[in-house]
Amino acid sequence: MDQNKKATLYKYMLLVSTTCGVIGIYLLYKEFIILGWILICIWAILATLVRVLIILDKKNLQKNKRRL
Repeated sequence: MDQNKKATLYKYMLLVSTTCGVIGIYLLYKEFIILGWILICIWAILATLVRVLIILDKKNLQKNKRRL
């Protein structure tokens, strides 16, 4: 996949995870417990996934530069 497409994908994944986190915290505040916790879990999973994918891409990019 092209680097620009990956960057766009990561940007939107991070935006969705942040939105889920904010809405989840708000729903927990308003006492919608189950839905709030579901959104908090989605936020945590997506945020972790995006950061892991970015780290892996950086490592692969550095390996490719060394080969050249």
